[in-house]
Amino acid sequence: MTHSKIIYAIIPARCDSKGVKNKNIKEIEGKPLIAYSINAAKALNVDRIICSTDSQEYANIAKKWGAEVPFLRSKKAASDSAMEQDILQDLYDKFKKHGIQQPDYLIWLRPTFVFKDIKAIKTCIEALNSDTTLNSARTVCQTESRVYSMEDNIL
Repeated sequence: MTHSKIIYAIIPARCDSKGVKNKNIKEIEGKPLIAYSINAAKALNVDRIICSTDSQEYANIAKKWGAEVPFLRSKKAASDSAMEQDILQDLYDKFKKHGIQQPDYLIWLRPTFVFKDIKAIKTCIEALNSDTTLNSARTVCQTESRVYSMEDNIL
């Protein structure tokens, strides 16, 4: 895929999970969960693959599978109460601090979502590139949840 925008894939992988200890590095079929997100990012041909983690152990595993870990996540952005916007703010602050160019797009690839639809993610990127009224895009899968509804192909 060719693109003119700067695109980073972000793999958010906090080490302290409330439920399953170290879930982001648990192995499925011989690969840690974060490896599935890193491999998906490679298939997307993004400019950079960055793992946002607060753990040196996670950082080492992410690097082994091909991600960059140019810095560790702050304690605030790694807390139990941290929301995505806290992680994003931490990323943008650290990009500036470390002289990393701010991207045009971030692709959020959670390790706990093992199966990713690469075609759907590419469709989101294409939609953002072709429609300047959009500022975000999200892939969804059908579920019985009634949290979202679709109207004119918009969630």
